[in-house]
Amino acid sequence: MRRIFFFICFAGSLFCIPAALKHFTQGFRLAKMQFEAPSFFPEARPTEEVLSIFNQSFHYLDRGAQCYVFSSFDEKYVIKLFRASPPSPNPFHSFWKKKKKRTSFHTKIYRLFSACHIAATELPNETAIVYTHLNLTKETLPILRVRDPIGRKYLLPLDEYRFVLQKKADPFRETLEKAIQNPHKMEQCLNSFYELLLSRVQKGIGNSDPTLSRNFGFLGERAVEIDFGSYFPDPRLSSSEGRKIEIHRYINRLEKWLEKNAPEWADYFDQKRGQS
Repeated sequence: MRRIFFFICFAGSLFCIPAALKHFTQGFRLAKMQFEAPSFFPEARPTEEVLSIFNQSFHYLDRGAQCYVFSSFDEKYVIKLFRASPPSPNPFHSFWKKKKKRTSFHTKIYRLFSACHIAATELPNETAIVYTHLNLTKETLPILRVRDPIGRKYLLPLDEYRFVLQKKADPFRETLEKAIQNPHKMEQCLNSFYELLLSRVQKGIGNSDPTLSRNFGFLGERAVEIDFGSYFPDPRLSSSEGRKIEIHRYINRLEKWLEKNAPEWADYFDQKRGQS
């Protein structure tokens, strides 16, 4: 009876190991970052400044919906290595269904890379982008040293990966929480956030994701839109009314947060309502 009990426990532990490993590694897998996709946009060669950034090691920071995020040793930069799950071949699917799946995958990748291209070419300062690498290359980039969530070390030939390099921003809400007791800094942060939105909409770029804390951050008191994966050219922003609507999607969310956490600042944007 005891042997049966230990056997059941042992068998159960075997089923738990994969789930536990996935939890501790946060699902990190090199294979997810290695996928085939067309070259949608031209590739810019990295500058010497960019190449020097890759001389340091990077450690795992977070996982986004479309990427793994690593922070540089000096904590000044993040590299977002794109990950994707191409449709796996299934002999039971018809040719049409397989073709449709491939089309869907390539469409998603195109939308993501299009958003990155827009951010890098139209709004590099607003998004804190330093460099983008959306195509596979040869003998252009160095090997990057990284550590995963459980400390395992890897050497990544960056030519073989698609990624974005950004300046590392401070979290959006944490920065505002710290600034509440400093009126001058708070005013700078709020003004910068508004100017950031205004700059984007004036260039006709929309964002289908209105989330605040995940999408925005601060470099000092300067607001930046760190998540640009949902950028798209928005014809509605050609009108003054369209720009106001887009800006107020974000301002209204921030005002709700201010009402709860810093009520003395809740009406700060009233004077800017007429601007676009």
